[in-house]
Amino acid sequence: MNWQRSRSTTVLNLFSRSIYLIVICQGFNLPNPSLILPTKTLFFYSNTQWSITHRPSHSRLYGVIGNRPIPDGGGDADEDASAEMFETFSELGLEGSVIDNRPINDDGGSGSNPYNNPYLNKLPLPLRNQGIPIDEDSSSDEGSDYEVAFDDEWVHEESTRLRKTNFALFKCNEEFCDREQVDDMQIKYKGSAASQVMLIWNEPPRSCLVLLKHNDPALRPAFVRAVKYLLEEKGLAVFAEDYVAEDLQKTEKLPLRPFARGQPVDFAVTMGGDGLLMYANSLFPEAAPPVLCFNMGSLGFLTPFSYQDFKFEVDTLMLGHVMLSLRMRLQCAIHRAGAVVAQYNVLNEVVIDRGSSPYLSNIEAFCDNLHLTTVQADGIIIATPTGSTAYSMSAGGSIMHPSVPAILFTPICPHSLSFRPVIFPDSAVLRCEVNPGARHGASVAFDGKRGSMLEPGDALEVRMSFYPVPTVCKQDHTRDWFVSLDRGLNFNQRQKQKPLDEDLKNQKGKFWL
Repeated sequence: MNWQRSRSTTVLNLFSRSIYLIVICQGFNLPNPSLILPTKTLFFYSNTQWSITHRPSHSRLYGVIGNRPIPDGGGDADEDASAEMFETFSELGLEGSVIDNRPINDDGGSGSNPYNNPYLNKLPLPLRNQGIPIDEDSSSDEGSDYEVAFDDEWVHEESTRLRKTNFALFKCNEEFCDREQVDDMQIKYKGSAASQVMLIWNEPPRSCLVLLKHNDPALRPAFVRAVKYLLEEKGLAVFAEDYVAEDLQKTEKLPLRPFARGQPVDFAVTMGGDGLLMYANSLFPEAAPPVLCFNMGSLGFLTPFSYQDFKFEVDTLMLGHVMLSLRMRLQCAIHRAGAVVAQYNVLNEVVIDRGSSPYLSNIEAFCDNLHLTTVQADGIIIATPTGSTAYSMSAGGSIMHPSVPAILFTPICPHSLSFRPVIFPDSAVLRCEVNPGARHGASVAFDGKRGSMLEPGDALEVRMSFYPVPTVCKQDHTRDWFVSLDRGLNFNQRQKQKPLDEDLKNQKGKFWL
């Protein structure tokens, strides 16, 4: 007996004059096995269906595994090979599948139902064969003749047709892949992981939330004009924060409605800076409406619209056919003594640092329950692509397009020469635990707000939120992003190098001072 085993393929080849067995499987899970018994019966599984046929015992068989030819061992083998093979059947869980080259039923009786193998019935339902009935005459005593002839030339011709075996792709949670597809046995993507999204209303919007930058009285007149336009000319139900709605109801007699956290509205308008967008994010723990951001703050990296165009931009949004940027959020949970004590959603980043302690942070970092590293640094930043141009960039992290599905892991002043920023896929689940032996706890902040302390033994778990924040684009998500990089950060701006003088070019590389 010749036994070969690898991570993805197990081949059992018993070189016997009477029986050969060849098995291909993933581990021992047999998602698409091929069983070949070449004395009387050729029994195989292909294209999601079982079939059975017969061939003369004298012809030479080229076994087909995954539709690839594998020559039989040839020559004589020990008569005990058959006994060893059936012992191997027991090891593989295939006992009772074949007796004297004939398939049998689960109850041990002779029959012709090879797809009733109890081992194969353990496979996930999408991977089980959809077996076809086999005629009762398919099992026969030794020496019977069959109309189907398998001569050496035919078997060789069929076995050398290198066709790829059918297969399917499933996510690890047993769901069908929505981006990856199998077309003609070839794996390919249906499209890019992220693409530009357009908003089209199925019916006119009826409500909106208007947010004003806090502690800036100079913006109040502009806010009042905006609210009046939305109420009187657009006929919308306008919501505002409690204290704002109460103030304008008394002073301006405007019928504003107080907004409750998480209340559904058709869209939101922010009149401030990037911080106001962070605040708007905190008002929607789950699904957030499209947000139209007017730049009335300082930097305005995430606010592409000018208040001078307020009416035009609102009209455009309400008509639809506007581009959106779906900004990923992070769902953060603080674990203490095995229980979740607090949860937050962040649009930019969550930061764990040493706070006011003079000692380095001592944090154990994990990715998908795999220990990643021990963070001995001022802290660690876990950021979204939107937050890649904020604190993470200042700490040396990569700048990332807002539609890239990824999570940034950026150390703050690590006491190591080899601790570099890491980018994880958005499917990663990150966990940071304060080492029980740490000299001090750690401070954690969410989008720069709501700081709290992590004591030794506490943990912070971070994963992608399934609810993004859709912001309205002025042009599209790429053009808006580059405009913000140029305007807000002066991205890669330097004086251009002067061209060479024509006379110097003719010197053929000979230059002088």
